[in-house]
Amino acid sequence: MGISKWIGTLLGGLWGGPWGAILGYGVGAVIDSAVKKAEPVEESLPPRRKTNGRSSRRASSAVPPPGYNGSTAGQADEFTICVCVLIAGVMKSDGVLRPEEIDLVSRRLRENYHFDSVGVQRMIGFIKELAQGDWSVEEFALRARHHLRMNARRNLLFFLLEIAFANGKYEYSEKRVIHAIATIFELREAELKAMEAGLERLGDDWAYQVLEIRRDATDAEVKKAYRRLAMIHHPDKVSGQGEVAEAAATRKFQTIHAAYDAIKKERGID
Repeated sequence: MGISKWIGTLLGGLWGGPWGAILGYGVGAVIDSAVKKAEPVEESLPPRRKTNGRSSRRASSAVPPPGYNGSTAGQADEFTICVCVLIAGVMKSDGVLRPEEIDLVSRRLRENYHFDSVGVQRMIGFIKELAQGDWSVEEFALRARHHLRMNARRNLLFFLLEIAFANGKYEYSEKRVIHAIATIFELREAELKAMEAGLERLGDDWAYQVLEIRRDATDAEVKKAYRRLAMIHHPDKVSGQGEVAEAAATRKFQTIHAAYDAIKKERGID
């Protein structure tokens, strides 16, 4: 599958609506111009450029991503690059492109987006090139938010969290980037913590955090919390939006169900 077709499938599936059709058009040249062959090996990134002894982070002084020209880029091209920047931003946040993160993104491309091996290499190459730049992730998160409904923001943030947790560690630098994006996406703090707890699964209270309740909640409150979240995140909610959206919703729903099962086992709830 060509790179532009994959981008249309990816974004159309994740975010649905008219953007799914729009984003399948005209983005191939943007991505193809930045093609690089890449193997999934750990790579140290060069240090950030400095201005007057300080790291340059301001959007106004940042080097734009490959193929991005701001005022003349079409909205579809802009949105495509915004999403790729967010993925690259999480992957590079600790200064290293880890093979586990690259493997996860590659696996998602193959399994959920039916991307062939050549296409996977091309997309990973594009993300690696983005990771060499120095720009404001927050700015691109804000740009992306304009095109996303809330369910779409949840799907994207959950995927970014999966990337952060790919090597089994959730570094502070990764957490800082994720929380900045979540704030811009207007996700509730409790919802973000629930996603983090479901992926990390540490401590005795992780399952309660996933269901957004306290450990001293009654059995009835546990069941009510599960039903509420299951209703919000059930894959049927994105039925008809494509395989990509259904796969993302399924992974989130499985996390919620695993938390509920853990609490039921702990309490002996039928």
